[in-house]
Amino acid sequence: RPHAKWLDALHLSALQSALFNEYLVSRVRAGNFHRICVGDLVGPVNSNEKPRLVKPSPPNAGYAGKDALCASGMDAPSDAAVSEEDAAAFAAGEISFLGPLFGTGMSRPG
Repeated sequence: RPHAKWLDALHLSALQSALFNEYLVSRVRAGNFHRICVGDLVGPVNSNEKPRLVKPSPPNAGYAGKDALCASGMDAPSDAAVSEEDAAAFAAGEISFLGPLFGTGMSRPG
């Protein structure tokens, strides 16, 4: 029986899912599941829009809400403060972090 290409695609999809789940576990363990971090990929909920990076707060903006910083110790791109606009959109459920999906053609976190 010839090797089915769909089976390769299924294996790759399963690996991507497992790696994404590990990413989510690391966020839960680090206490960062309920917040976004600068450099996270985010997108509108229930949308096919291209993911974008979370914006940092401008220097000296004065915004440093309790959920504005990511804890050190996880593979977060930075501990910089998240912009007030992105923090508010996340709190309102307008955007969600999308995490990394591994593979060619996937958007990369910052």
